[in-house]
Amino acid sequence: SPSQESSSPSSTPCSKLTQPSKHDTPNNTVADTSVRAVVEAGFHAAGLIPRAAGEATYMMTAVGMVQAGLGITILPSSAQEIRADPTLQARAIEAVGFVRQISLVKKSGRTLSPLAALFVHHFCDMTAR
Repeated sequence: SPSQESSSPSSTPCSKLTQPSKHDTPNNTVADTSVRAVVEAGFHAAGLIPRAAGEATYMMTAVGMVQAGLGITILPSSAQEIRADPTLQARAIEAVGFVRQISLVKKSGRTLSPLAALFVHHFCDMTAR
């Protein structure tokens, strides 16, 4: 199991998705993306080697592979593609190594509106925790 918080793999939130079964389900990845790098780092941090059965260029293609029964995929939770089919299930991965860096972007030389400045302050306060 990718979680290192428990010695019992079956006690993790995603245990049914991460434990090999009699018919081990391969995962499908999105090639050459930051998501792929995060997924591989997460697996390696857990001492696991991912077994990619297929690679897709676009997230929707990876979703299509899951819809066709070709395995599972790992996508960012912000991906709208995971909402494309109500029969698909998505679970958050809360494990060491599954971290994605994000940035606040601002045009240089411009001041922020009071509301935008408040958002930045709140965002920085929340991420400092």
